[in-house]
Amino acid sequence: MTAHAADAVVHGSATRVSNVQAVHYRVHRGDTLWSIARAVAPNDDPRAVVDLLVQAHGSAVIQPGDVIDWAGR
Repeated sequence: MTAHAADAVVHGSATRVSNVQAVHYRVHRGDTLWSIARAVAPNDDPRAVVDLLVQAHGSAVIQPGDVIDWAGR
């Protein structure tokens, strides 16, 4: 899986180191795991990214203010 450019991260920040991109995403009102997946990895299958985000977050339930730290490839 390849996470893409930092400008794709809407409400978070991203840092690319080699082929790994660390994503620090703060959940805002109206966000869904699907919308976050599309924002952090727009060229990847969002279903796979959602699974990784749930794993990183520890839950499929998100609320505004939650932070998801994820290292994509």
